[in-house]
Amino acid sequence: IHNRPAYNYEVHATRDMGVGEVNNCYEDAELADTIVAVGTNALETQTNYFLTHWVPNLRGTSVDKKKQQLAGEPNSAAKVIIIDPRRTVTVNACEVEAGKDNVLHLALNSGTDLALFNALMTEIAAKGWVDKDFIQQHTTGFDEMIAANKSSIDEAAQITGLSPDQIRKAAAWIAEPKQGKRRRTMFCYEKGLIWGNDNYRTNGAIVNVAL
Repeated sequence: IHNRPAYNYEVHATRDMGVGEVNNCYEDAELADTIVAVGTNALETQTNYFLTHWVPNLRGTSVDKKKQQLAGEPNSAAKVIIIDPRRTVTVNACEVEAGKDNVLHLALNSGTDLALFNALMTEIAAKGWVDKDFIQQHTTGFDEMIAANKSSIDEAAQITGLSPDQIRKAAAWIAEPKQGKRRRTMFCYEKGLIWGNDNYRTNGAIVNVAL
């Protein structure tokens, strides 16, 4: 998220969903198994953050830090999902640093993020890739959320212009457990999402995926 104390006057969906502003630290980008970037072109707009914290993880040079801080679970270089209609310099840089096999560029039709997020949420829930204890202790209305936002991968593919396989791969990279351990995924979103059309519902949908 942009380096600012709050952005709730721009779109308050995340706050309404119980997620406070600026809720991650930079080091999270070094420790994540997967980085999901949406509405952001981090190499151009947050270059120091990208170079200092994303790149070590994409290269695998932060693996020793992962082993130290996240002992007892598999640790490797990060995968990255970039959700952007355009092929930006950030996509290019990630492919150079992480290798093309570890970069998934979802070049969806402009303005269709909501359909994508709902399909990802539906697929993750259907696969059982959820932390049931966390959901029970810290959220309400999970079953109602699933029912209200349910969207098939085929429906989302038709709307977004992505292939069903791309959406399935994204869901797995976000949430598929790693040898029985919960996958650590960091969601980076910026003005392309915050200032986009239907931003309230779209931001709420990405919070559903994260939770």
